[in-house]
Amino acid sequence: MKPPDTPPRLGGVGAGDRLLFAKSTDDGKTWKGRSIEDSVAVCRFCLTTPEAAIDAKTGNLYVVFEASDTGPPTPRDDRNIFFMASSDKGETFSKRVQLNDDNDPARKPNYNQLFPGLSVAPNGRVDVAWFDFRTDGLYNPEGRGYSNFAGETCWDVYYTFSIDGGESWAKSNLRVSDRSMNRQEGFSFSPYDARGPMGVASTDTVAHVTWGDSRAGNPVVPVQDTYFASVIHSVDSDEGSSGVKVSSAALGAGITLLVGGLIVFLVALRGRNRSPGTAE
Repeated sequence: MKPPDTPPRLGGVGAGDRLLFAKSTDDGKTWKGRSIEDSVAVCRFCLTTPEAAIDAKTGNLYVVFEASDTGPPTPRDDRNIFFMASSDKGETFSKRVQLNDDNDPARKPNYNQLFPGLSVAPNGRVDVAWFDFRTDGLYNPEGRGYSNFAGETCWDVYYTFSIDGGESWAKSNLRVSDRSMNRQEGFSFSPYDARGPMGVASTDTVAHVTWGDSRAGNPVVPVQDTYFASVIHSVDSDEGSSGVKVSSAALGAGITLLVGGLIVFLVALRGRNRSPGTAE
């Protein structure tokens, strides 16, 4: 098929991406699907890596994904993390809400966010974590997010949460990783690009996060680790269920994968206390 001479109009009919949702009510024998988000249908790859989770108590369905509204010729500039929710078993979905809060008016396009992970705690708290390049500005103040990420090298893991089904979110994103990683090292990004969704698992008091990490590698000797961190929530009895506070995050363990062998090791770092809802 010949591509259109002009980019498809934002939200209009065209060859761009859509977020599709499929539902089965007969144990997977038959499925019915439709588009639930097409506002980024300005190009291919403008919308990627959707992740979904269900609240076991309420049946609410939650979706997170990364997307860019930039469109051609640089469709991968300024990728952001978005959230949508359904409270009627997928019949309707809320409008998308941007979760990353890294808006920098001096940087155009803004920093990229990639590969979100999603989990729902038994008490209904929604946890989301993702790869985030916002700290790259500290190392490359003149950089910008080209479609091949040529202007961005350093990334971290960031996190946010909601205790009301996505109606509101923590007042600021939280940095989970204890140091910034260079995308030129290891397998996480270039030159091998072994990215994958963030791993998130939730209890009522803790959000566990895992991610692919290349800090122990370099361009000559690539190494890929899986690192683990816990964001600890506490409930203030005087404030009831709304008194959720992020009190600490600690690096837990890493699994190192080397070419030709598998090595398992433990890394222990002292936890770092944080005030509620603040980012490093």
